[in-house]
Amino acid sequence: AYENQTFVELLADDGLVVLARGLGLNRLFIKFLKLYSDPRTLVLVINTSNKQEGYFCNELRKGGVEYTPKVITNEYSAKERETLYLMGGTLFVTSRILLLDLLRKQCPIEKVQGLLVYNAHKVTDSATEAFILRLYRQNNKVGFVKAFSDSPEAFTNGFCQLERVMKNMFLKHVYLWPRFHATVSAALSRHQPDVVELRQQMTPNMTAIQLAVLEIMKACVVELKTANPILDTDDLSVENALGKSFDLVVRMQLDPVWNQLSLKTKQLVFDLKMLRTLLFFLTQYDCVTFNSYLESLRHSDLYRTFSTHSAWIFMDAANTLFVKARDRVFGQSQGTKTSEHQQNSTTDRVLNLEENPKWHLLSMVLDEIFKETKNNSSLLKEQCNILIVTNDDRTCLQLRQYLCYGGKSVLQRQYDRLLESKQPKNQPDADVLLSGRLEGFARKRRGNLKNPISKKVRSEDITTEATSSTNIEKEEKQDEADIEIPTSLFEEEPVLPMKFGENGGISAFSDSEKCELVSGPLLLMESLTSASDEYFHLATTLENLKPRYVIMYDADIQFVRQVEVFKACNPGHPLRVYFLLYDSSVEEQVPFQLLLVTCWI
Repeated sequence: AYENQTFVELLADDGLVVLARGLGLNRLFIKFLKLYSDPRTLVLVINTSNKQEGYFCNELRKGGVEYTPKVITNEYSAKERETLYLMGGTLFVTSRILLLDLLRKQCPIEKVQGLLVYNAHKVTDSATEAFILRLYRQNNKVGFVKAFSDSPEAFTNGFCQLERVMKNMFLKHVYLWPRFHATVSAALSRHQPDVVELRQQMTPNMTAIQLAVLEIMKACVVELKTANPILDTDDLSVENALGKSFDLVVRMQLDPVWNQLSLKTKQLVFDLKMLRTLLFFLTQYDCVTFNSYLESLRHSDLYRTFSTHSAWIFMDAANTLFVKARDRVFGQSQGTKTSEHQQNSTTDRVLNLEENPKWHLLSMVLDEIFKETKNNSSLLKEQCNILIVTNDDRTCLQLRQYLCYGGKSVLQRQYDRLLESKQPKNQPDADVLLSGRLEGFARKRRGNLKNPISKKVRSEDITTEATSSTNIEKEEKQDEADIEIPTSLFEEEPVLPMKFGENGGISAFSDSEKCELVSGPLLLMESLTSASDEYFHLATTLENLKPRYVIMYDADIQFVRQVEVFKACNPGHPLRVYFLLYDSSVEEQVPFQLLLVTCWI
């Protein structure tokens, strides 16, 4: 209902549509593309990426549109582009080429019926699209301009950012559609999925680490306020520091005087970012990875920087942080404080690897689904597909290993890889080096021939498959690009499908079972960060897979809204959503903090 209302309003009056993330901006944009896909009109689409253009063209082909839009790039000559303009229809044009054609009078601007501007929040004063819109409006007074955006937080950056963006596009109307809009809320509340929220208690060591990090963050925030009285004190709090937008808020306030700030202030800004990353790693990864990251900080140049410019490194909470992280790997230590020799020794202590508590919770959910489908004869005849959504590909890889081999085996392999990465490597001779190069070349060839699409395999009850990234480093988020963990802990392995056993256990398929391709229920693992590489990947996965069960190992507001839209569009499809959360943890506070920021915007 809200999509139709937005379509009618924007069709009647030009303006800027701002939808909340996940509410289906792609569906609204496709409606306008279908409307203007007519050779009798000429409509230009600007400010889209290559992946977005491919997605929209594929969706229009699936919808049976006869005249699909064409993509004009530098592969076309000037005469060919001029011919395409005269042929009419909807055209995706890169900004540089369109600007060049407008300046050279090769584009019949007076015959252009209108412009569709995607990612409108990027049309800033210095953007090429702003210059294109100015030339268009100067030479064409009657053509329409319709802008689309699903990034409301981008309009809060800077002074009067929304007003300036609308001025650049020569628009007077703005249509805001948040999730709490009455029309949107009524449309999505008619057909809600069955939601099950499961909370898992953290281990005592994890709780102690979280409290220690929060205490350090509080001390850093207080010190940042004291050193910089010009900062807005309302925005400086530990609750706001948990969100990723905190760095942007602080930098916006400090940018005018950034070159005048002391090294201590700059170090505090980086410390808060690093501490927030520690909280993320605590709940996201295993104990070996978390401890390895802390040890890498201790033995790197950053540790010397901390000792010089960061006072929190001498706090008792900092000592608790390092001690409890090691206790998760080697068991409880004898004392609160440990000497440098005890901290550096890894062979004197017996391994007592602490499993991630959420792993066991995931196994319980899968076991419940297995028993439900096995005991219900009607469900066995249906496609009871399962979709597990994680934050990144590292988590996806570890979950696949855990479901196949068990928690102790995964942690032991992680620890063995850590020891191998620390051992000095001898110089190989020429024959060994040559054979290693040939083996690496063959492995690379096999990787290039590997089909990136997950395989469907046979199982007696429920067939499952897991997808993992072939390049783990690509999933690191942009704001954490300068904070890395040892990549030796995440060596790539062949992606093996999984299956439910007769008793609900999960194991890897044998080679003979992999070759038998039959229909059956699927278990698919997808990560939020890898999905960002392919436009609207998760929304497409929901439409194609049509899962009966969705397990949100990591919560994400955008994907939650996509699930709501999927259920509203398929009211007859049964859907159950499992939310897995740590009780009394930062993990459950971050989504609520993001919701508060969205409501404030």
